[in-house]
Amino acid sequence: MCFLESSITFCKNIKSKEERMIDEAEVRTDLREWRKREHAINVCLDARSRMQRQVELLLEYGKVDDAERVKQQIASLKIDKLIADAQSKREMYIQAIERLDAIDKIVVVENIINGKTYWRVAQDTAYSVDAIRWRAKRVARKLCAIINKKRVMER
Repeated sequence: MCFLESSITFCKNIKSKEERMIDEAEVRTDLREWRKREHAINVCLDARSRMQRQVELLLEYGKVDDAERVKQQIASLKIDKLIADAQSKREMYIQAIERLDAIDKIVVVENIINGKTYWRVAQDTAYSVDAIRWRAKRVARKLCAIINKKRVMER
């Protein structure tokens, strides 16, 4: 096989982000960004509703050109794509989190997603700080394994 043929074969074998294996760092990053994505969606939805109200008012006052400009701004928000992307990722992680032990669920939600410190989670759960730190690392590995196993099974 020549270099060109091997390159073409390699390129065909590259998988999309949804099909490839996920690593622990990506799991932690995704979970930490979860709150930010939810907030961004809420802000966009609030902005869209305010802008739609603005369009109604502009039409009442006969300012059709201004209303059209605001409608174009609403269309440029692309909220539906943002919601769809967040929804698919959210479902994937919720299904994985549901398979964890109770304390691991608490660690994921409170420490990784909500950003509570190890000592605050330890205080809330009556575990030691070292135990929470250890569980946070282990839970990322568990989620990674659960998600990757599910992806392999779906193929």
